[in-house]
Amino acid sequence: MTDSLRCVCCGEANFRQLFPAMTSGFSVAECQTCGARRTTPDLSDEEVAKFYPQTYYGEGNKRFNWLLEQASRAIRKERARSIAARLGTPGPVMDVGCGRGIILAELQELGFQSFGIELSDAAATHARGLGIDVGTDLFDPRFQPGTFVGVTFWHSLEHIRRADLALARAVELLKPGGVLGIAVPNSGSLQATLFSRYWFHLDVPRHYHHLSTKNVEQMMAAAGLNVFARSTLSLEQNPYGFVQSALNAVGMPENLLYSLLKDPSARTHAIGEHPLAAAASALATPALATVSLVASAVEAAVGRGGTVELWARKPSAPG
Repeated sequence: MTDSLRCVCCGEANFRQLFPAMTSGFSVAECQTCGARRTTPDLSDEEVAKFYPQTYYGEGNKRFNWLLEQASRAIRKERARSIAARLGTPGPVMDVGCGRGIILAELQELGFQSFGIELSDAAATHARGLGIDVGTDLFDPRFQPGTFVGVTFWHSLEHIRRADLALARAVELLKPGGVLGIAVPNSGSLQATLFSRYWFHLDVPRHYHHLSTKNVEQMMAAAGLNVFARSTLSLEQNPYGFVQSALNAVGMPENLLYSLLKDPSARTHAIGEHPLAAAASALATPALATVSLVASAVEAAVGRGGTVELWARKPSAPG
């Protein structure tokens, strides 16, 4: 039992160990009250920072090979347009965990005033180079309550140790009628259930939390927000989640294919260290990719896709 941990979803200290993670020394535990999951042991922010080496970001903050980088940029620009449609009238917008700032730069082109939050000054370099105002502290007093028309956590909430406090702060920053968007890996997905400790999207220990659609909706409701849209279909995230999880499950080095798709400066594996595993992964990928597309469509159709995207609105002020 891990009773010293308090759940960021329901506040209870009622966890039980589920299974050991692939990363040695870590496990996944489940809250017996609400089902939210988290990584144990509970690392401090300083301790978990050691798991974000320079290779995590890549040289010049470029993680992937040239072709995937172009695809990633196109996807993020399209996402910015989708976010703009959700927010409506342009105004100040904040992306918590803004990465390279591509989404914020596009929103700025669309008339929004863009602000970002990143883990460190080093991580914020690329976004600042695009002219984005990026800080490292969501609780910085220069960000005034009731200022933002939108706040997003795009695959970042799970990286924040006190996700509950971060969510409360985001709601505080929103204007009445403002919109909050959250995307996280869905621990209630079919692929999470099927692959368990081998699931690609666990990303232990960088992910403190492993939340389901129900968990995030519960957190949003507790913060006084009204959910108005949800989706568990993501062609960017879900099919690859199946492919890499399957390779992990059959004994390939952890996330080897993912590493090989990266820019050399961001790799955690070298082809020369695992030549047979690299060749086997490459040969198996086309067939796995076909299966994964079908599986992703099926799991999304039943509301249990590998990632979940939720949108909620802060109630307007009375009168």
